[in-house]
Amino acid sequence: MAIELNDDLWARILYTTTRDNLTLLASLQTVNRYWRDLIISDCLLWTKIDIKHQAHLTKLAFLDVFLKRSGEAPLDISIELPDYTSLTQPYIFLCRLQQVATRIKSLRLSLYNYQLIESFILGIGQGQPAPYLEKLSITTKSPDSIFFMSDTTFPSLESAFTPSLRLRHLTIPSWPLPKSIQAIPQLSTITTFLIDVSSQPMDMDCALELLKAAHVLEHLSFNGYNLVSWGSVGSATDTARIIEMPHLRSVNLSAPGYGIELLRNISAPLLEKITLYDWPSKDGYETMVLIGTIPSAR
Repeated sequence: MAIELNDDLWARILYTTTRDNLTLLASLQTVNRYWRDLIISDCLLWTKIDIKHQAHLTKLAFLDVFLKRSGEAPLDISIELPDYTSLTQPYIFLCRLQQVATRIKSLRLSLYNYQLIESFILGIGQGQPAPYLEKLSITTKSPDSIFFMSDTTFPSLESAFTPSLRLRHLTIPSWPLPKSIQAIPQLSTITTFLIDVSSQPMDMDCALELLKAAHVLEHLSFNGYNLVSWGSVGSATDTARIIEMPHLRSVNLSAPGYGIELLRNISAPLLEKITLYDWPSKDGYETMVLIGTIPSAR
């Protein structure tokens, strides 16, 4: 006996199967009119926007389709253009996204350098509240160019996506780190914090100040190169400044030099696991797990 599924069930099946497959979503629209109407009318099928081609910054038809068909639903936006180096800011593209900034649930920016990251964050989120924002990820491919800048304090986060009371996951580059906790007002709500360690030295004092402001942090990660990060050990002050982190439960390190130096200055009574990952394995493999608090692990 044939089983008939209503539109809601079909929509849920389509959401599960096409969430990470835009090609499949486009192909299914050609099956028949029923499928096309169903796909176009379901706003949740259009809430994940992946920008991976530079042409999408100027030819806005792709973006406009998703923004229109997603209705008022929260958006998951990923902009991954590691080879995009243009000094010309895509104003119209950024204005489009600024108009929906209050709908953004997650935002991933992976761009060539710090200057581009700053311009995109300000272009999308400056002066905009982010009531749905839960995850913000910022990574750069080439941090070296920041040494030619007069301002390396990551000022954009101070005025963008604020307030964002639902923000729980934050990823930022290790350089430049903000010089004051006021530069990242979102720290007070995050539970997962990932610092993406670049080839440049990390300011250990700034890192400690950021962790001190992350009052409810539960999971901390350092991603980076072993050889570079080990060179940082001993760069902190001789007298350890113990930072109380009462909610911290896990630490993942693929940049153990920075990570272990930082852990020397942390007291985390609920810490259950410290995991070291080898580099450059994509997923990493667990080589050491310590159970206990930081004082007993040192």
